[in-house]
Amino acid sequence: MRVDSGSKTCAFCGTRESTRVGEHVLPQWHLRDLDAQGPPSGEWSRNGLAIVDRDGRPVSAARRQRVFMPACAPCNTELNRRFEEPAKPVVRRLKKLNWAGGATSEEWRALGLWLAKNLLMLGNPRARWEHPRIDQGAVRFYDEPPGLTWLTNGAPVPEGLSLWVFNSSLDPGDVMHRVPIPRVVRYSAAGNAHFHLLMQAEEGICVTLVSHPGWRILHPLVEAGVAWELLRDTPPDADLSALPRLGYKAVRWASFDSTLREGVAMGDNLPPLRSTNEIIAPEIADVLDSFGI
Repeated sequence: MRVDSGSKTCAFCGTRESTRVGEHVLPQWHLRDLDAQGPPSGEWSRNGLAIVDRDGRPVSAARRQRVFMPACAPCNTELNRRFEEPAKPVVRRLKKLNWAGGATSEEWRALGLWLAKNLLMLGNPRARWEHPRIDQGAVRFYDEPPGLTWLTNGAPVPEGLSLWVFNSSLDPGDVMHRVPIPRVVRYSAAGNAHFHLLMQAEEGICVTLVSHPGWRILHPLVEAGVAWELLRDTPPDADLSALPRLGYKAVRWASFDSTLREGVAMGDNLPPLRSTNEIIAPEIADVLDSFGI
């Protein structure tokens, strides 16, 4: 089955016309590797709730879902050059072992960029899944989703974008840390900052992508030495499976809306968002005019 990109404009450069199909969000080489291992197991869900058909039956698919994003030929080529080719060897090597095995710092960074690219595209409202019910139920970013232009125009990773990984089982486990994270931050005449989060877990790895423009985050598992950030602070030669295995819900991201006090600006002077025994850390509350969790 082939799905039309649904738009004539490239989602990356915003200027050129998309090809008919556009970009495969999950690359074809990766999906072919997975399909060769047999049909997918389980049924589709959104945030733990089953996606159902018109008759209320859980949706399943005979093969891995193809997801498409409108893209022009030059942007498609650049995505392959910058993300797919560098990551392909390490993804193929580690995925078949449930993400166990050693990798160099350069390989972890290539993997981190590849995962960030995939999640940014999967969460974008313009992504389209093959199965209409899965497409309808897919988790997406809304309210000014993170930009995609840096993926193809040679720009570096945005400062307010982080991707963390830890050794995970498919058991949700216990919540070990609770980190408050705003949905939107309103501040003076400058406007609003929109935050976005997307998490995916499978056997051996939990991946969390957060767009947090202008407000630093101290990830509690990184501080404890049991998780890594892969876009800026990649580990040295290391094996993810050597870290303690945790339930994928080890960190709970507690959303809240907020307004900064007059005269307070977004940036490094803000106290970082971090895990706390309080609903929200006192130093964070001190810079907010209002908040609600």
